[in-house]
Amino acid sequence: MASKPFVSFVIPARNEEGIIASCLGGLQALDYDKASIEIIVVDDGSVDNTAAIARSMGARLLTPPSDVTISALRNFGAREARGDYLAFIDADCVLESDWLMNALSHFRDNQVACVGSYPTIPKGSSWVSRTWELQRRKMARSKEVEWVPSGTFLVARQAFLEIQGLDESLVTCEDVDFCYRLRKKQYKIISDGALKWIHFGEPSTLLEFFKKERWRGRSNYQGFLSHGLNRQEIPSLLLPVYYGVVLACLASTIFYSVFWGKHIPFLLTAGVALLPPLFLSLRASVAADDYSGLIRLAFLYLVYSLARTFALIPARRDERSTVALQRFS
Repeated sequence: MASKPFVSFVIPARNEEGIIASCLGGLQALDYDKASIEIIVVDDGSVDNTAAIARSMGARLLTPPSDVTISALRNFGAREARGDYLAFIDADCVLESDWLMNALSHFRDNQVACVGSYPTIPKGSSWVSRTWELQRRKMARSKEVEWVPSGTFLVARQAFLEIQGLDESLVTCEDVDFCYRLRKKQYKIISDGALKWIHFGEPSTLLEFFKKERWRGRSNYQGFLSHGLNRQEIPSLLLPVYYGVVLACLASTIFYSVFWGKHIPFLLTAGVALLPPLFLSLRASVAADDYSGLIRLAFLYLVYSLARTFALIPARRDERSTVALQRFS
């Protein structure tokens, strides 16, 4: 009987003592030969019990250079890994027991380089998390895609090395850039809803949602310069520019409305601001066949759009440090 492929799980972590045990426990409960798995935790300067918990649960603990991007942490772990396949898992994620077997099944096709899926949310999640999940339901089926999120994904080691891993200069959007570069090498990327995992780092409030989306938009244009233009990312590149213009117009029409009593320009501009969120919400609701959260989802798309627009403004140093603590979520 042929031996199972050896798989290395690489988990970047910083101050994750509240969830790291659940993450590692999920890996230990996988329906897979334990002798064919290694678990590597790349500890990014935790000041809590993250390292001690990881070590006590049998994980191999690595200490990378300080002040590096999450891509650099993942690459650091990958260089030390022995697996034929590399599974990158965020510390606030918990896999279902059949995740690995379902993921590996796709590699029967030699053109498949990377497999992933979108998360489910924990029970008792806030309305923000529940509403935002609606736009992911269209991605539940198994299909070839342009990219998968890096919260949990499995990649063939050979393909990972062929494109020299993740781009360490990117603060965010490293998953999109990584998958686009694989696609340029004619590899397939598969998203499969059968790869179940729970993300415990979903934003629970509007402020958290805004901050995380603003942070996620930081490297949007830098990534485009790295991998070249992909038609699927054109909307995400144009949306911040669109709302930059709309916000400038709103400011001028408010002035015009207050001092000259002309309200129509303001109302028209406000309507223009609402069109993309309404369209995106309707499209997601149709795909999910669920219209119960249409208005709430449109509101979140508006917040998302504004966050991605404000991402164009350079962050203050103290703000970057604060957000860095949340970068694995």
